[in-house]
Amino acid sequence: DLLVNLKHSMRASSSMDFEKIMEQQEMQLIEYALKKFGTTRKAAEFLHMSQPKLMRKKKKYNILP
Repeated sequence: DLLVNLKHSMRASSSMDFEKIMEQQEMQLIEYALKKFGTTRKAAEFLHMSQPKLMRKKKKYNILP
């Protein structure tokens, strides 16, 4: 669960790196959408982003097919 992971991170740390947390959440959302929908086109549509943008983020986070 995405929210549980974030809450756990918040409890376990005395300080937070906003950019790192946002990247982790973005990566988890992309992984979730790809797993749920099976194609980058459908995942991008679900996330309301273009397929090329999703592909760039997938590459940025080294998310495998």
